[in-house]
Amino acid sequence: MKKAWEFDELDKTVDKYIRYPCSNNFVNPIYDKVYSQSINEKEQFWAQQAEELVWTKKFQTVLDCRDTYLHRWFPDGEMNICYNAVDRHVHEGRGSKTAFIYDSAYTGV
Repeated sequence: MKKAWEFDELDKTVDKYIRYPCSNNFVNPIYDKVYSQSINEKEQFWAQQAEELVWTKKFQTVLDCRDTYLHRWFPDGEMNICYNAVDRHVHEGRGSKTAFIYDSAYTGV
């Protein structure tokens, strides 16, 4: 099942030299729906997102709000963030794809 942000054609159409004009009238119903879920159903939403990651110890608690001033996300879970950021993508067959596209505001490249 595809996620709201996955697009098959993205890899074919991304051009690092294209600049898109900014508009205050921009509307994106997919973004609006995902954003709304992340705010209104935050524990369910982030639990679903967390399922996409590799955990060395799976979390049981999504959000711990027992401390009024310090809310903790996935407090009983453990993961290797470096593995999730890079290595798992290689292991899933995406090692030859571009990992990051850097667009410098200073150099324009």
